[in-house]
Amino acid sequence: MLVDKKANIEDDVMEKIKSATSYSNVFFIERIKIYWGDYSLIEAELSLFKAAFNNFSYSHYILISGVDLPLVSQDYIFNFLNNNPNKIFIGYGKKVNDDGIVKRIRYNHISPRLFGRNNLWRPIRLSFKLLDNIYIYIQRVFKVDKIKKYHLDIDYASNWVILDSYTVTLLLKYSLWIKKIFKHSLACDEVFIPTLINKLKLNRRVYSTKRIDDMPNTLQGNLDYINWWDGSPYVWKDGDEKKLKKAVALGHLFSRKFDIYNSNSKNLKKAIESMIKDN
Repeated sequence: MLVDKKANIEDDVMEKIKSATSYSNVFFIERIKIYWGDYSLIEAELSLFKAAFNNFSYSHYILISGVDLPLVSQDYIFNFLNNNPNKIFIGYGKKVNDDGIVKRIRYNHISPRLFGRNNLWRPIRLSFKLLDNIYIYIQRVFKVDKIKKYHLDIDYASNWVILDSYTVTLLLKYSLWIKKIFKHSLACDEVFIPTLINKLKLNRRVYSTKRIDDMPNTLQGNLDYINWWDGSPYVWKDGDEKKLKKAVALGHLFSRKFDIYNSNSKNLKKAIESMIKDN
């Protein structure tokens, strides 16, 4: 588990999290500061995969957020993954070769820490955004194009994934390549894994290549049911129990977002507890 270094969480809280489990161990890796749209997001993901891969032997590695919950039991998840070995579970975005996505990687950017979602005064953020646009314009003049230079086949997907052991091996093997390509990119935590899949021709290992259309009846290929049609994303609350059971029927193993300590989630919490016991 990785906790953002910027988060106001003391060490004793993490120790309480470790001691809260009865049958499993919780391990924390070194904390780093994570910023929206920044390479630090990729760095965090690679650090988690590396720590899990180097210390344990798993058939699959599940990357989910702190506001995710399972929708089925642990045994159900294990059986499903055992029945689908050597598979990559990734939720592809609905647009391909979208100019906004391609521009994230085609040009180098000044740090999105300066103009992204942060606490800087808005005029300062806008000034840095202007500098970034000028920097991109200069690169266009000099015909800078990392996509052509490195022969990249760009794609994008949700950053939450389930990867088989072989794919994680390759992810770590190509970590320096990933850094070279994406270090000065913008919001490429959604781009680096699907682009590497294309580079290494791993597409046949992908469980579902159907693109997410942000509709409630669509299977999201990473099996993590995220409601973008009601929010950004929507936070589940009491009354949504039937929707989540329908998500299980579609084939999902997890969902986000949850706030089970909210007063609007008391019944939902009980429903989730029942779902993860009964499957």
